This record gives sequence, structure tokens and C-alpha cells, in this order.
Amino acid sequence: MARPFKDARYPGVSSRIKNGKTVYRYRAKGMPEIRLPGNPGDAEFEAEYQKATQGHGKKAAIIALPGRALPKTFGHAARRLETTMEWLDFDEATQQKNARLIERFLNLKVDPKFPLTWRDTPVEHLDADRLRTIIEGIFGTNRTVAKHMLVAIKKLLWVAIEIEKWIKPQDDPSLSIRVRVPKSSKNPAWPIAVRERFEARHPIGTAARTCYALGFWLGNRRGDIAALEWEDLVTEEIELFDGSLELIEAFDFRQKKNRNRHGGREMFIPVVDNSLKRWSRSTAR
Repeated sequence: MARPFKDARYPGVSSRIKNGKTVYRYRAKGMPEIRLPGNPGDAEFEAEYQKATQGHGKKAAIIALPGRALPKTFGHAARRLETTMEWLDFDEATQQKNARLIERFLNLKVDPKFPLTWRDTPVEHLDADRLRTIIEGIFGTNRTVAKHMLVAIKKLLWVAIEIEKWIKPQDDPSLSIRVRVPKSSKNPAWPIAVRERFEARHPIGTAARTCYALGFWLGNRRGDIAALEWEDLVTEEIELFDGSLELIEAFDFRQKKNRNRHGGREMFIPVVDNSLKRWSRSTAR
């Protein structure tokens, strides 16, 4: 008995023996079985397979979607994602970055030898092996882009799983794939000897020492440090664990990151290091 047909180039296609002849069929969830004429590689086979994957064999009515996205495909998921409140909650920069990565994925061919792209491919046809191949292809060139691409694809899968219920959570092909990006070594921490030389050259009260102290002891992003104002240095009465009250000098401000999304995270950082306290009092004078 001949082995059933299985080829990674034709997801959803299987074969069976009928009257001593091998026949091919396409099967997908929610669709009737579709008979494929000829053999893989034949023009008639390829044409019918393209129609099958695009949902033309489905009995239910096919509703035209924005951008002509085909039902239950990654193109459909991308359009649906843009209407979710989670997507609308992203700031413009985050939306643009993810949109670029999603568009790059959608334009990838499922197989280099055939015109079908992931845009017109049903979400259920992406398995872990195929997803790993996509991510590893990018990983070899740029690990950071590979990580962001995986995140972008996971957003489309989230739509398919949580919003539209096209596939079950346990069928998520991204569950077993992780991309770890090594820590950057472009801006290493200053050794103690370098810090001591800098502090000796720039005494407390100078602009260089002020910038150094804020950056080193607060540990925030450069944009947040540069935006600090005198009104952000406050004195607050804080209740301690034993119930007593104590006046604490602290920086009270909001981070710039995600400011357009949810207003930015509020930061309250007490001035606890002696050198930073000396700086704040000396500069104030």
C-alpha cells in the first residue's frame, strides 16, 4: 500500500488510493474536502490548490474584507488586529514598527518556488517548524529583528486565537520558540577607576558632574534625565513600616516612554546616596 502524500510545500493536502489510482485532496477546518486534479506540480493541480487555500471551495458566503484580505488568513488577521483596542492603545512609533514587520512577514512566500504568500495563507497552516524556519532565517542576520518579528507574528496569532477563535490556544505554533538577544556591549559600565578620575576632574556643582550624578544614581533613560526640572525634586512625608513619619527628598516625575499610550509610568525615586544628596544641596545653593 502506498504511503499517504505529505509535502511541506502543500499544507492541507493528503492523498488516498481510489480504484487503484492516487487521488489528492485538500482539507481545512470548516471547509468541505476539495478534490485536486492531476498531480503535484501540474498546472491544473496548482491552480486548484491556490483556489482551495483561498477559500473558494467553502460553501458559506465569503464576505469581502478591507484590503481584499481572504477569510481566516494572516492578511485577515492583520486587518483585524488594526481594529482592536490593544493595537489602538499603542503609540504611533510602536504601531509603525509592528506594521512594517507584519507586512514583511505577509509578503514572504510559503515556498520560494511558488507564488503563494503568507498573506493569503490560512493561519491554521502555520506550524512550529515553518515558524522556526522563518525566524531562524532572520536570526542569522540580525537577532534583534528576529525577536521583533516573532513578537509581530505572535500578535497575528493572538488575533486568530483570542479574538476570532480560528485556532485553539494549544495549537499556537509560537509556544516553543524563543529568541534571546545578547546584552549589548556598546556602552559598558564605567569601572571604578574611571569614575574616580571623572569625579576628581568635575567637582560637585559643575554641569558635567550634575549630569553624571543624575544618570548614575537615578538609572533612568537619557530622555528622562534631560527633561528633569527643579520642580521634580520634591520633599515628601513618608510613613515607614513602623508607623513613624519621615521627610524624604526624592525625584517625582513621569517617564517619557509610553507617554502617548498611558501617560508614562510615574517614578518616585528617593535621594538616598550621599553623593547625590551633596549634589542636590550644593547645586541648589
